[in-house]
Amino acid sequence: MVTALCVLDQGLAVYLTEEEPSRYVQATYRWDRQTPLTLGIYDQPDKAFYILFIHLLGHLTRSVLGIHGLNRFYGTFEATNSLIACQGARFNQA
Repeated sequence: MVTALCVLDQGLAVYLTEEEPSRYVQATYRWDRQTPLTLGIYDQPDKAFYILFIHLLGHLTRSVLGIHGLNRFYGTFEATNSLIACQGARFNQA
């Protein structure tokens, strides 16, 4: 099923769903089956490939990686307040 059309250096057309008024998100074709689709056109020639990559990465994350069961397989994330500073990191050196 074709869900996006990208013409490099021209733009990108993808299907979106309206999450809330005037806020559109990428259609998943699974969890939003009852939501009407809207054709979104990005006419930013310099960002066409980047936007395609983001949409493709989102699709792969949902369908191949099974992101919804991630915590079941890898555990839950616990935020920490402690920070380990690495002053010797390469990007901190002049």
